[in-house]
Amino acid sequence: MEVDLVITRGRQTWGVEVKAAVTATPADGQGLRRLAEQCGADYQGGVLLYAGNSAFALDSGHHLAMPLARLWEM
Repeated sequence: MEVDLVITRGRQTWGVEVKAAVTATPADGQGLRRLAEQCGADYQGGVLLYAGNSAFALDSGHHLAMPLARLWEM
């Protein structure tokens, strides 16, 4: 289990997972949830970037699935 990118600022921590598939499910956020557990209160949230079309919450609101293409929208 891993996370593709961990961003820290001081003690604050965010996670980024990148998936090439066009579908994403809450199970795909396992690495982000594990990072959250390890960081405790310092964890700020995470995002799963994937090749699909819909943005949605992966769990209780700390993790989002977001289409990678949205990074380049204006």
